This record gives sequence, structure tokens and C-alpha cells, in this order.
Amino acid sequence: MAQICLQFDITRQAHYQKQQREAARNVENEVVLEMVRLVRRKHPRMGGRKVLYKIRPMLALESLDIGRDRLFELLREADLLIKPKKKYRRTTIPGLWRAPNRLPGVVVAQCNQVWVCDITYLELMESRFAYMFLLMDLYSRYIVGWHVSNSLATDGAL
Repeated sequence: MAQICLQFDITRQAHYQKQQREAARNVENEVVLEMVRLVRRKHPRMGGRKVLYKIRPMLALESLDIGRDRLFELLREADLLIKPKKKYRRTTIPGLWRAPNRLPGVVVAQCNQVWVCDITYLELMESRFAYMFLLMDLYSRYIVGWHVSNSLATDGAL
């Protein structure tokens, strides 16, 4: 052991102290992982930040302190990170159809010469939408008017 420590230019004492620190850290990590598993039994899809919030009182009882980044690193190593579900929202119909240019050859050179409109989908809850109709001056990009509606009916746009 003395030759190995001499090769790496450290003392034997430093080597053994590092081994003790790593062993203590591994014990702490196992305690933290067990607390995470305990919380996840009731709430299997709970994210890492909320898990940390939930286990902080238990950590204080054990005289342990762990930060967010270290917890995420620990969860990543133990393959306990929750993979986010893909939010798939279909708001347009795919294809090559484009609206025709209603003003071919027009050069927009001043305000209030051309107004354009657009619709934006606003997600309210998991399956409900509101629709925001915008009227914009093409030259200045100034929002001239807007309206929020529950449906895509023509009344809201008008």
C-alpha cells in the first residue's frame, strides 16, 4: 500500500480517510434512496423536487443534508428519475396546404396599410382550450385588437 500511495503522491492516511468518507457517503446515499422509495410507494410519479421537499423533514431527523443537484445525481445513478410524459397536442392538420397570398406584389410601407390575424390556442386544463384571436398591423407588428373565446366559431374572430 505504501508503494501505491507513493506512486500517486498521497499518504496512506489520506487514502484510508478517503475510503472512510466514501463508505459514509454510500451509507447516507442508501438512507436517502430508501426515503425516496418510501415516498414513491404512495406517489410513484412524483418528481424529484417534490420528493426532496417531502423527505427534508426525514433527512433532518437523520441529521442529513442533501441538495437538489446531489439528489438528482443520486436518483439518476439509481435509475429513479421520472421520465416526463410527452404532451401531444394536435393543433393543426398536417399537409402541404397553405393559405393563398391575398396581397401579391403589395409593398407594405406604412402603418395601418395591412392588418393580419392569427389564432392562438391557450390550454386551460388538461383537455380544455380557449382561443385567442389577434389582429396585428403588418408594418409595425402592433397588436391592434384581440379577443378570447371558448370556441373557434366565427363570432369570436369577428
